[in-house]
Amino acid sequence: MANLVGIVILAAMTMGVAWLVPDKLVSRSFWLLIFAALAAFSFFCWGHRQVPKAPREWLFLAGISIPFAIVLSLADGAVALMFNPSFTLLEALMSNAMAGFIFAISPFGTCVAIGGWVRSLILQRARRDS
Repeated sequence: MANLVGIVILAAMTMGVAWLVPDKLVSRSFWLLIFAALAAFSFFCWGHRQVPKAPREWLFLAGISIPFAIVLSLADGAVALMFNPSFTLLEALMSNAMAGFIFAISPFGTCVAIGGWVRSLILQRARRDS
């Protein structure tokens, strides 16, 4: 049950990111592949013995990944705007390989951490009830 709820949370967040990213940058059909990779990565993370078990630890990871994504994205966008002043901010953020890394890892790392947090809350409650 906890895994199912975690996957539903991931699906909702993936759909949210897909809604924010224009279709000309990432096609709608590609988001299914992204979600499949995210779900596989999540199952690996959630089941690994060296990852957080407590809800607070998952929430901490999610909290760290958000400022990490913001700082890296802004720095990357600033560099891209210096070399291409005609770009919009979104074009600057998506203009090079580092942007692909930032947009792939940071939001989806946050999604895995938030899904892990919700999943660990359910598991914690189940342990308490039994």
